[in-house]
Amino acid sequence: MKKFIMMCSMLAAFGFAASVKADDDSAREKMEAGRDLYAQRGDLSKNDQAIATLNEAAGLVESDDDLKYEILILESRAVYWKGNNQTDKDQKKATHDQAMTLCKAAMALNDDYADAHYFYGINLARWAEANGVISSLFRKDELMKTMADAMDRNTLAGAAGETIDGYGPHRTLGRVYFKLPGFAGGSNDKSVKELDKAYANAPTLALNAVYLAETLADGNKDQKARARDILDQLLSKDASTLNPDRVPETQQEFNDARAIRKGL
Repeated sequence: MKKFIMMCSMLAAFGFAASVKADDDSAREKMEAGRDLYAQRGDLSKNDQAIATLNEAAGLVESDDDLKYEILILESRAVYWKGNNQTDKDQKKATHDQAMTLCKAAMALNDDYADAHYFYGINLARWAEANGVISSLFRKDELMKTMADAMDRNTLAGAAGETIDGYGPHRTLGRVYFKLPGFAGGSNDKSVKELDKAYANAPTLALNAVYLAETLADGNKDQKARARDILDQLLSKDASTLNPDRVPETQQEFNDARAIRKGL
């Protein structure tokens, strides 16, 4: 009888393990479907489908925390893109807050990866942009800490945190220093220092060039001249091939670059 009970328990355990693996496999397949939809995010309806698909994928994960972390980060990126393309400030704030919630869920799974800290931070930055810089000063330290935390960690893929999203932590800090008023720590010199790091290490990420040029355009004659050179170099390239993983973003950033260049 004992052997029979043990055998039944073993069979049940094997069955449970097989069921868990099947659920994780289904989640992985669903994640890849969401990734394919996100790759078509230039069509905002495809991006909405990506968000829904990735939300389903996260709900299917049974045991693989890294898999769920990856899904949550990808979903947060799709939500970020949605918020970045909204015009109503209250909608933008709510959407970026939704993305931050996803990043918090990823941190709860594993706080040792850079990804969630970084993507939480850039959504907070966009939230603050929609909320107004002065009205958002109470969250400045929180934003700065997210970038420091990202750079103190490696990504899920094993890369140094500072390299994520085209040296995104440096780009974000540079933008923060540019946007902050002087009494709150704003500094064009600090902005240029951070943005130079991002631009030098990831020149094909157009936003690095755009943000650096915008800060320089606010400076002296020599800095304005450098801004023109940076923008002219950028705009001499093809937005559809410069960075194949960021074509929708690059096309928008080229429009921003043209507007800044026109002002110079």
